[in-house]
Amino acid sequence: MTELSLLTWNIRQGGSAARLSLILKWIMHHDADVMVITEFQNKREGSLLQSALRDSGWVYQYCPILVPHKNTVLIAARHKFDVIDQPLLPSKDFARCVKIQTEALALYGVYFAQNQEKVTLWRYLCDAAAQSASERAVIIGDFNTGMEGIDGTGYSCWRAFQELTELWGADAWRRTHDNQHDFTWYSHKGKAALRKRHQGFRIDHAFLSPQLSDHLISAEFSHEVRDAMPAASDHSALCVRLRPVPATI
Repeated sequence: MTELSLLTWNIRQGGSAARLSLILKWIMHHDADVMVITEFQNKREGSLLQSALRDSGWVYQYCPILVPHKNTVLIAARHKFDVIDQPLLPSKDFARCVKIQTEALALYGVYFAQNQEKVTLWRYLCDAAAQSASERAVIIGDFNTGMEGIDGTGYSCWRAFQELTELWGADAWRRTHDNQHDFTWYSHKGKAALRKRHQGFRIDHAFLSPQLSDHLISAEFSHEVRDAMPAASDHSALCVRLRPVPATI
């Protein structure tokens, strides 16, 4: 058994021809075993990204089939996984939540909508978390939510975020950084001033079930992918490392 590395990254509107090489550069740099790419789109750049990932060893991939230019989730991994049906997932959220099973754990890759549109997915995931507390599972992706007043302000559904925290414990980054403040995204309105005042939003997370939390080694943000010039995306990536997890299947 070896360590397991996970990465989630919002690549902003499916990437673009101008940013595709930068996106690939940073993905190769972080070299995670399993990646949850959010705001992935089934378009030309998406196809090129998938092809390049396959050529580089991430041969196992899945994303919902959608019309072009609609945001969804791509999961890419170096090792085989099974896609798990979710019959209770609200139909309007089918492109926002993908569940897979690896040899070691279950993983939900998520990309939440904005404002009250995310209520249904939050309800589904909190119910799923309650039912799978005794299993090894991860919920990881772009939640478009954080803890109000700590991870930014103005969140809708922050009480659902708190509920998930009560069910599974603090998210991976918070577990390893106590009361620190850091942000994965800044509003495009007055971005420079917001950064100067350190007022942003921590909305990209990974939650580990109680059965998996002891395996956590580290959870770190890669701000380079957002802040380097030219920028590959407007989101930072989240990189999580886990101690070896025994196979469950």
